[in-house]
Amino acid sequence: MEWNDAIALFAMSQTARGYRPRTVENRVELARRVGRQLEHKPLRKIVKLDLQRILARGIMPSSMQRERTDMQAFFRYLKGEGIIRTDPSAELERIEVTKNKPRPYTVAQISLMLQSGAYHRTRVMIILGYLHGLRAHEIAKVQTRDFDLGTMMFTVLGKGGKEREIPIHPVLAAEIPAMPAEGYWFPARGGREGHIHWRSVSSLMTKAKQRAGIADARLTGHSLRHSFGTQLVRNGTDLRTAQVMLGHSSLATTELYVQVDEDRLAQASAALPVPIIPPRSGRRRAA
Repeated sequence: MEWNDAIALFAMSQTARGYRPRTVENRVELARRVGRQLEHKPLRKIVKLDLQRILARGIMPSSMQRERTDMQAFFRYLKGEGIIRTDPSAELERIEVTKNKPRPYTVAQISLMLQSGAYHRTRVMIILGYLHGLRAHEIAKVQTRDFDLGTMMFTVLGKGGKEREIPIHPVLAAEIPAMPAEGYWFPARGGREGHIHWRSVSSLMTKAKQRAGIADARLTGHSLRHSFGTQLVRNGTDLRTAQVMLGHSSLATTELYVQVDEDRLAQASAALPVPIIPPRSGRRRAA
């Protein structure tokens, strides 16, 4: 069976099993990438080493782990359907993923991105990421109907179709009249229906970062969410409120988004009550 036929069957199977559209899309895209890199080999001749070479191309460990999971879903399906005899992904070692540290942009860096020559819609994407904490796929799906200017609240369609409501920041409120009066703010290109792809959102943010001269490879479009969470807490918001605004199901996840200032650590240390510490023990030495 050809790669394209196998991928089409896999996509149909994943949809039929009830996986979320974004999960199916990511798995199918990974299968296509593997197919492009290994198109010189028939499916039945793919081996573990072929997949390891793809995983070892220099991406983050967390991305490697996600790709490993998606590879295993694809090849496990092919083996289950009898398309291949052995599953080359079955023995792929688990990727060691260290606990991520917050990686927020500074406010100065975000200003540079906004002043980098980015077009209006990219600037609005950056505002949605930083001042509202939206993920790339949430930004892609923003529609005019999501905003209630009477209550000044913004309904965000998040992961798994879950909705959350957050206040409309005054900076964004000022941009609303310049956005489409109805439908998606960032429609798909080329006459296609629907909204822009979330990867395009990430790409536009990355380009703004590059034009701003920000070289830190750890900073991505998603780092704007880290900036949002960090600045909320830094300016007095409690973690529980930040969790709700970020749309996290777990407070532990929110903690990964919040960077604590060294100054605040020093202030916290200095605020500890100090016990009485004698200059010497007061004990007499034995004669």
